[in-house]
Order: sequence, then C-alpha cells, then structure tokens
Amino acid sequence: MAAQAGSVQGKTKDEALRTIKQDLLLGCDIDPWIAVIAKMNMYIHGDGKSNIRHANGLTIATTPTFEPHYPGRLVEALDVVVTNPPLGDINFVTVAEQVARAQAEAEGADSDPNDLRRRAAEWSNANLAVVPHKIVEEDAELKAAKKADEWREKAAQAKASGDARAEARARLRVEEWEAKRKEANKALGSGDVQYQPSGRTAKGGALFMSAIIRSLKKKRDASLPIEWSGGMIGLIIDEAVLNTREYAQARAFLRNQYFLKAVVSLPRDAFADLAKTTAKTSILLLVRKEDPDVSQREPVFFARAELTGPTAGDLKRRDVSIGIQLGPLIGAQSGPHWRAGSRPEAA
Repeated sequence: MAAQAGSVQGKTKDEALRTIKQDLLLGCDIDPWIAVIAKMNMYIHGDGKSNIRHANGLTIATTPTFEPHYPGRLVEALDVVVTNPPLGDINFVTVAEQVARAQAEAEGADSDPNDLRRRAAEWSNANLAVVPHKIVEEDAELKAAKKADEWREKAAQAKASGDARAEARARLRVEEWEAKRKEANKALGSGDVQYQPSGRTAKGGALFMSAIIRSLKKKRDASLPIEWSGGMIGLIIDEAVLNTREYAQARAFLRNQYFLKAVVSLPRDAFADLAKTTAKTSILLLVRKEDPDVSQREPVFFARAELTGPTAGDLKRRDVSIGIQLGPLIGAQSGPHWRAGSRPEAA
C-alpha cells in the first residue's frame, strides 16, 4: 500500500501514507498481551498501531470490535486478511455463548439460559458453516412420527387380543406423539427452529476460514479477473482439515465459497519451537467467490517448503519445491497431475 501511496487521487503521498497507518490496518488477538506487543512492534516500525485490539478474530463480523474508529461490525469490509489461527481445537461453543451473552446485554434482554443457548447455536450455525449443525425440530418430528407408529401397532395388537383398556392407553399415546409431531412440523414450516452443533470443538483454521468470509469483500477489485477480484485471505491451516473425513464439510465450504489459489506445505517442525507442536500445516491463499455457483477454472499453485525459520541465529533456508497442479487439489476423483516445477533458490 505504501508503494502505491503516491498514486492516490486527491491526496499527497504523505496524506495517503498517514491514512494507511491510521485507518487501513486492523488487527486483533484474543491474548491481550499479544495485542500490546503488536502495537509496540507497529510503532517501532513506523506506526499503524491505531486499530490493533484485544478481541476474538472469529467474531469481528458480529461484534463491533473496532469502535469508535469503525462503527458497527466488519461485514464485507476487508480487502485482505492474514491470519495464523490456533493449530489446536477451539471450543467454538464457548465463543458462541460469549457472543450470545453480549447480544442479550446489548438488547437489555434477560440472561435466560435457554435463550442464551438458542442464540449461541444460531450464531454458530450462521458463522461456522464448517461445523455440521442439525435442526432440533427435524429430529423431534422424526422421533414423534416413529413413536406414534409404534403406539399404533400396540393399539392394533391390544384390539386384536380384546384388551380394550390397553388399546385406549395406546390410542392416548398415539395422540400425544401426534401432537408433538405437529408442533415440530409447525416450527419447521414457520422457520422458528433451534440448531444444535455437532460437538463443541473444531480446528482453528477451519473455524477462521468460515467466520472470516463474512468480513471479506465480495468484490475487492472489479478490474481483476473473476478468480482474483474478491477479498483475499492467507491463513495457516492444520492439514487435518484438508485430508480427514471429519472435516469433509469444511472442504466443501472451501470449494463452494472460495477460489483456492495457492497451497504452501510447511515442514512438520515449522511451529515446534514457538507453538510447541509438530502438527503438519500449510499456508492457503484463498479468494472469496462473489457467486458460490461459479466453478474454479485456474490451476492451483503448490509449493513445498523443506526448511523454514532461523537456525543457530542465522536465517537459513534450503531450496523449495515449486509445482503447479492442473487438477483440483481437494475432492479430486483421481490423483493430481503435476506440471514439472523448478527449484529456485529461496530469498
């Protein structure tokens, strides 16, 4: 942005640089001390600390994180997001409950536990599409229909055996379960339903990939080709999200909502020193789709970093393997086909 500051219409270069530093850089971290360190770091390197906050990055599209500088929520407001989410599991239910409590307080509503649970599940269903959610009323309708049929069978058996009292009791149970079925069906018809997430935790990368999309612009630059014109996100993700059955819904979300432009596979020990984990990770470069029905046509760029990070006080890196994948990386029906890549010296 600084390199382009001199070409901003209606502003001198210095004015444009001042706007960049004061208005166009936003950052948050759930750890308050990390947020303080980031502010210090930005100040030392020329400022840009104005809008670094202590906040949960999963909630910036639903909570007014950057007030008063940016009133309200960041919905379709960001051009580019760069994030390194927690590599382990995040208890997203706890996050959803915190959002629900804040919403209730803002509305002056009572902190009724049932209402808070309902709000929390609605938030996670709307913002964390990578997590499977079921509709409670659908299960209730199926259960009620099954129970009503079972009691009908019992009523028929009682009638066949001449047990009028047992038949009457069974008929009463049929009516009770039919009433429950109709109640659930009515809720489904009106849309007044309750959601229930599958589990309580999920990988941080999957959750951020889902929650952040609401903050990205659908159209970042209309002059670019369709696969590059949307808001962009670069994130580090646990590769379990990319290759395990548990995260099939997360991969479907990625394919439907983003153009996958690049994958950089990192060594298993990339975060061993700082994060104390040997989780296998990759860096993904994603571009938000304006229309989820549009299929990706461009190939996916792939790179494999063999060694990263400082060694013995000096920054030393080996060559990296570069390749271009011609088929879809995720969900391919057959093995990928690769174009021969080069192995340039890394800077």
